[in-house]
Amino acid sequence: MADIASSPTSTLASSPAGSDADWKFSLHSITSKTRRSLSNREPIVLSSGPRSRSSHSRKLSKPRNLSTSSIGALTHRGSGISDDSGQFLTPDVPSRAASPSSIDWQSQKVEAVTPLESDTQFLRTKSPFLVVTSQYLVRVKSRSDVCKLFPSIADKDAAEPGTSVPEPLLVVPLSAIVAVFVAESTRPSFGIEVWWKSPSGTSFQQATFFFNLPRERDQQMHHISRGVRAGQHNDGETTAPSPEVLKIVDSIHQVEEPGFAHRKLEVFPVVPRASMRKEYIKKAEDTSKKPQETPSFYLVVGTYLCYFVVIHQNKSGEPVHQHKTFGLVTLEKFRGDWVVHEERFNISFR
Repeated sequence: MADIASSPTSTLASSPAGSDADWKFSLHSITSKTRRSLSNREPIVLSSGPRSRSSHSRKLSKPRNLSTSSIGALTHRGSGISDDSGQFLTPDVPSRAASPSSIDWQSQKVEAVTPLESDTQFLRTKSPFLVVTSQYLVRVKSRSDVCKLFPSIADKDAAEPGTSVPEPLLVVPLSAIVAVFVAESTRPSFGIEVWWKSPSGTSFQQATFFFNLPRERDQQMHHISRGVRAGQHNDGETTAPSPEVLKIVDSIHQVEEPGFAHRKLEVFPVVPRASMRKEYIKKAEDTSKKPQETPSFYLVVGTYLCYFVVIHQNKSGEPVHQHKTFGLVTLEKFRGDWVVHEERFNISFR
């Protein structure tokens, strides 16, 4: 089993004298479209290093190019910051990702069922369970609720005909999941973080699940990742940004690159990691008990610029946004570590 506890981060290259300040993204996304698109760009070189037993990884890096002939007249479009909405606000009212009452659970194919760490609110004999189906990630209160919700996996002797279908504690469509990775927590447990988009795409939600054994955690991450990729492969439209997000991105593009407003943008949902998490995610909640709503984050690649867009809702529920602009000609390094279940990339600008 590959070591997925952490992935190496990129080293920030030194900037030449007189250049803009260094900026570094530490982001995460499991969208396969992101990997294909970024790896197909000409300035980026893909290399495979020696593989070890503990990790099967590929490193994606962009060597620094000091040639001025390739930059030409574009050097004036360097990196910059644009704050579009003033003070940053974190929404307090979570939105539902799915309506459990409208789902035919008996028709769902169950891929994996794993007990979670016992919740202090329940007896140890009633540990919550995490279930991965062909379309959903489901958290239920106990094993008996799993059997009632999914009778196809229950033992015949344990079946209880005529009982009411229990309400799941949490339902997440696999098509909405942006990222899943090892939990960044000081808790001495084996956890995973799952991030998914709201229907409008203007906010993300985050939940953390802790398991009793590392093997159980790794197996669940495998099934969740495989289910997400299968949905992306079968239906590419599920990964497309929502109209609300596209409207915001297009407005930014028209201001930043008015001469190329007709060009199609590449928009990828991402999750901030490392120091960026503290910058944008203010709340310190126990997401193993209740999902936390956060702003949504998108990496947008234009013609000569790229944008890191943060979207959130104000007190009236209207989406507002902020963005940072970076010139592609000031891109110094792109390093991606596609370790199993820990797909993470860092982008450095001068």
